[in-house]
Amino acid sequence: ESGLFGVIRYSGRSDASRENEMKKNLDGWLNENEYRSVDNYMLAFYNPPLTPPMLRRNEILVRIKNK
Repeated sequence: ESGLFGVIRYSGRSDASRENEMKKNLDGWLNENEYRSVDNYMLAFYNPPLTPPMLRRNEILVRIKNK
């Protein structure tokens, strides 16, 4: 479904602590720019498992609305 999303992109391996750190960064940006999340966070991983960590592309997405 289409809509407005807030997205943060990061590289390297993704684990629970890294995902939580990136969610906090995304939340901070949303608050500074007067947006609020309206759905659950979604994780997106774009590379096969054997891709070297420094070349991996990961994203955290959340549907947003203006405050």
